[in-house]
Amino acid sequence: MNILLIEDELSLAESAIAQMTNRGHNVLYAKDLLSANSIIEREHPGIKLILADHNLPDGMGIDFVIAMKEAYPEVNSAIVSGCLTDQDIKRLDLLKIPYFRKPLLYGKVLDHMRRLRAEKAASRPSFPAQGKSEES
Repeated sequence: MNILLIEDELSLAESAIAQMTNRGHNVLYAKDLLSANSIIEREHPGIKLILADHNLPDGMGIDFVIAMKEAYPEVNSAIVSGCLTDQDIKRLDLLKIPYFRKPLLYGKVLDHMRRLRAEKAASRPSFPAQGKSEES
């Protein structure tokens, strides 16, 4: 799976990238929102998950993730941060955007996001196949 990781702390980014690539994922890395926007524009159809830190040098990860959720509802996203406020958490809960507190293992984040994706797929209505009915 192609994952966009937005993290301004290089040592944390390196650790996260190693954990996710060891699980077979391709990680596209952005150190700020400007870089993340550039990657989205270039790679959008292939990105399946966005993991964003909250406090970034050029803005807030939550605002970016909310904008991406509106623009690309098929792309899953989550916030990974050590400094979420109660107000941030209420906002994320209201919009059903998962969040994780640092420090953490990114494998656990991926496992959680995989479960959410499976639940989302299972809850989609299924439509009968088009064609002749049994009455024809």
